[in-house]
Amino acid sequence: MGNPLVLGIVIGFALMISAGPSFFYLIKVGIEKGFRKALMFALGIFISDVFLLSAIFIGLRGLFEDQAFRQVFSLASGILVVIFGITMLVRKKVDVGSNQEVKDLPYFMYAVKGIGINLFNPFTIIVWVTILGSVAPKPNEFIPFITGVLGVIFTSDVAKAYLAKLLGKLMTPRAVFILNKVMGLIFIGIGAFFIFLWYNSYFNGNDINDFQNIVPNLQTN
Repeated sequence: MGNPLVLGIVIGFALMISAGPSFFYLIKVGIEKGFRKALMFALGIFISDVFLLSAIFIGLRGLFEDQAFRQVFSLASGILVVIFGITMLVRKKVDVGSNQEVKDLPYFMYAVKGIGINLFNPFTIIVWVTILGSVAPKPNEFIPFITGVLGVIFTSDVAKAYLAKLLGKLMTPRAVFILNKVMGLIFIGIGAFFIFLWYNSYFNGNDINDFQNIVPNLQTN
């Protein structure tokens, strides 16, 4: 895979600007209930991501280790991610989150809320399965890989919680509309990369996650 930590950091930066339900709820908690409760919500998201990634890796590792499966999976994932990115580009209606007031809860309940919202979001599961299935980290690469991915995402969520009031003012319908377009382009790029992995593996005979031959900057020193 090359350097799994660096690859994880790159993917983390690509995902950290996602504006889904958890993003808007995080901002609303930060605005209405303060930084510490928003931080607990971000911690819940982090905990659920660790659980999901670990469960997917352990449960599907046998399939991810099969070269033929990874080739088919990478091609299918790439096509689906590109289609998803295109739908984001052409989407005209934007969602700026619910106007419903956030309930006042004990601190730990915001962490539980973060776990629940993230675990029961089908898009989150699809994203992690797609990434792990295409990247297919080896057992000794898994921890540095998810450290890079989740380290970037959690750090960005903490920053969002701290800057919630400012972000709340900036998240106008037009800003969310533009953000959706940027995310669409990012997802198209990620999908195209997965398709390239399939092409490099199928036609050139390389291991599908041999990033040392594909992306020289991710080589292990």
